[in-house]
Amino acid sequence: MITPRPRTRVLAALAVLTVPLVGVVVAPAAHAEVEHDLLIDLGTARAAGVLVCLEAGGQSCGESSAASADGVARFSIDPGSYVACVTESEALWGDCDDTSRARRTVVVASRDTTRTYRFPLRSKATDPVAGLSAHPMSWRKTSSGYYAWSYEWGYDFSTGFAPSIAKPWKRTRLLTQSGIVLRDFGKESVSRSTTGGFSVGGGTTIACGFAYAGTGKAQRPVPVASTTLELTVPVASGTRTYRASAAADLSRCGKPVTLVDDSVRLSRTPRAGATVAADVASWPDVKQSYRWYLAGKRVKGATSRTYKLPASAAGKVVEVRVTASGKGYRTATRAASGLVHRRSLGTLKKPTVTGTAKTGRTLRVVVPKVTGVKKARYAVRWYAGGKKVAGATRRTFRLTSAQVGERVAVRVTVTKKGYATKTAVSKKTAVVRR
Repeated sequence: MITPRPRTRVLAALAVLTVPLVGVVVAPAAHAEVEHDLLIDLGTARAAGVLVCLEAGGQSCGESSAASADGVARFSIDPGSYVACVTESEALWGDCDDTSRARRTVVVASRDTTRTYRFPLRSKATDPVAGLSAHPMSWRKTSSGYYAWSYEWGYDFSTGFAPSIAKPWKRTRLLTQSGIVLRDFGKESVSRSTTGGFSVGGGTTIACGFAYAGTGKAQRPVPVASTTLELTVPVASGTRTYRASAAADLSRCGKPVTLVDDSVRLSRTPRAGATVAADVASWPDVKQSYRWYLAGKRVKGATSRTYKLPASAAGKVVEVRVTASGKGYRTATRAASGLVHRRSLGTLKKPTVTGTAKTGRTLRVVVPKVTGVKKARYAVRWYAGGKKVAGATRRTFRLTSAQVGERVAVRVTVTKKGYATKTAVSKKTAVVRR
């Protein structure tokens, strides 16, 4: 059966469909000894029954022959030039499209010569995607600026090759040249042959050459020099991933700007005594320079991507200004800032309480130590029934009749000058008995 496809889908198939047609001439023999003038070897016995068509003079499938048990289609045909194509089977990929590489010219030189063309087919079970292509992302100018627009993508996918696979579509993602995910399609519906397109940018204007990546607060503009369409599908042995890339079309951009709003961020929440870095989303081939400011004043010598905040910076605002420039780009400067928090005391595990929950007995708290900080102060406070017990601030607590019927817990508070206070509460004990 011949299944024509639209030209856009054909172009997608060209990227990965490699089925070399190699001619092998057999030594001349007497006409009476030559049974067939033309052999087309499909490369596998699994191709038995697959139909091979020969076209001449514009006649579609004027001659045809089904491959025999050895995967070879045999023709007895007059000398001349023909176009050969192979139809698809349930198990193997073939192609009879007008512009596909699968269509090749074959020649029958004479009735005294047998020529063999090798036409190896691919198994759908291990190589299910016939073609995948990525079209360039391009931009068009609007009245308010540049807008990421008209990125088209296409693929060919057959579901008939393996009925045992319940979910033929696994995952599809669109990534930038640096691996940043622009769009994650997840699991989508599957059709045999599909071409699609979409807008990147969420309906918001943005500088030419940039597109939005991420979701929610993590969303930010990233430069797009090229894109890769990544399609992961299940096969008999697990999964297989196909990729197709295309350079971005920046022909309407003139000189793209190096940085846009929100291109620069701080790598983490700034804390006194810790190192903070500039996180920059810009083109990979531009140079960047850095200037750091604290409380509005430029910090002398702070010109690298990272900056170690002094202990005295707590409560002040730190800012980094980044300038990016390069040949073929418009130089730009963008900044990011944040309030400097006190240093962290690190990790504090929950305290544990030992002893029997019974009047007259003494409970003891095992106070955990914060990691990485020395000479911190630890304060203890006992609670019964969710309320503070007056005067109970030691590491031991003797139970009285006032706690009968209540559950007891203890809170540990850790403090140190220049650091943020940290607290942890233990699990509650069993109900206190008499």
